[in-house]
Amino acid sequence: MVAVLLLHGGSAEPRARLTIYTEVDPPYNYVDSAGRPEGIFVDLVREIQRRCGNEAAIQVVPWSRGYRAVQEETNVILFSMARTPEREHLVHWIGPVLENRWILFARSDSPLAIRNLDDARRLPAIGSVRDFAWDQYLEGLGFTNLERVSENSLNLHKVANGRIPAFVGADLTLPSVAVRCGYRPSNFKPVLVFRAIPLYIALSGKSRPELAEAWNRHLAAIKGEGLLERILARHAGD
Repeated sequence: MVAVLLLHGGSAEPRARLTIYTEVDPPYNYVDSAGRPEGIFVDLVREIQRRCGNEAAIQVVPWSRGYRAVQEETNVILFSMARTPEREHLVHWIGPVLENRWILFARSDSPLAIRNLDDARRLPAIGSVRDFAWDQYLEGLGFTNLERVSENSLNLHKVANGRIPAFVGADLTLPSVAVRCGYRPSNFKPVLVFRAIPLYIALSGKSRPELAEAWNRHLAAIKGEGLLERILARHAGD
């Protein structure tokens, strides 16, 4: 069911019907035991919605579905999304919100030694997530050893069971993903940090830019009030 969002926080703000998508990528976005969306970005988006006077539902979908919709449809919100040169002109950007480091992880007892991406290119397989920014980045560099799945929890299981030697993850999300998969973060170790990327909320490029401007104004106010820091503190246990 399409989520409807009316932006009206004053006559100067545009009005539009929006579909809002996110994915499972804790602690940014995930589903709690009752099936409700939760997470850092979920709290942030809900606060922006509250300031707009709206109660739209946030739909949790596979990343590929949301990523396709934000490129092809009008008035689609997708979060959280890494801003890369390859994506620059696809969407209107709301943020930045946080910064993420992309890391190649191996099992903690692995003897794997990776000095650079050329070493990583020679691995038999690297676990990745289809259409994630790091997946697109490595593919753009000519990597042919990417073994893609729909969400990164599957890659943790593959590495833990010795099916692949390494997977790509992020420093802020790996601990939460590991715990939710039944592992300890210490079961995995970073073997190569290869990029730092800012994370944003995205609005489909076919939408009116005034919508993104309105959301950016609310985000700036939230940051200025220190509310983003309080949201991060609320999820520190994740």
